[in-house]
Amino acid sequence: QMELRFPIVWRIGGTAFVGAGNADDHFEHLGDNIRIAEGIGIRFMVQTKQKINIRFDFTYNSEKDIKKYIKIKEAF
Repeated sequence: QMELRFPIVWRIGGTAFVGAGNADDHFEHLGDNIRIAEGIGIRFMVQTKQKINIRFDFTYNSEKDIKKYIKIKEAF
């Protein structure tokens, strides 16, 4: 997983991210069906001292699904 964060203006920032992964209950099948997802997001810093953001993310995955997320705080 990779993420690039960058400032835009004032308390608003942007991000671009990509991730790939797989989960299986048998080790020998691990890696057979890797899924990839990428997306972009906007961050609004609501609290500057602790750097708390509201996140607005849009993702697109290898199954051609588009998802929208709104969350408080960063994933990492």
